[in-house]
Amino acid sequence: MIKVTKTSPFTGNTHTLEIPCTVEQLERFARGEGLIQNIMPDVPSELREFLMTGITPEEWDKFLGPDIEDLDYDQEVQLPSDSNVFDIPGKLLEFDEDKGYFVPESSNE
Repeated sequence: MIKVTKTSPFTGNTHTLEIPCTVEQLERFARGEGLIQNIMPDVPSELREFLMTGITPEEWDKFLGPDIEDLDYDQEVQLPSDSNVFDIPGKLLEFDEDKGYFVPESSNE
């Protein structure tokens, strides 16, 4: 375990987490010798995200919602008749044709 300290881009707070990796793996990642998931395959994805961005698992859940692994695929979701909008519990997404991907629906309030 190696303690790594990063600053969150969301809150500006500094956090230190213990990462189950080696110094060699950290050095290879810092030198850009490959994808982090290939360099550190045994490190959980939320800790790899912290290494890349400084975003803690708790901040990720708070600001960005659950990881895809946390979604319940057995849950029935009603899709609206407008095929460009998906209503997922807690999130409303619409397809941005200019960007080519789904984004949070803009508020018209």
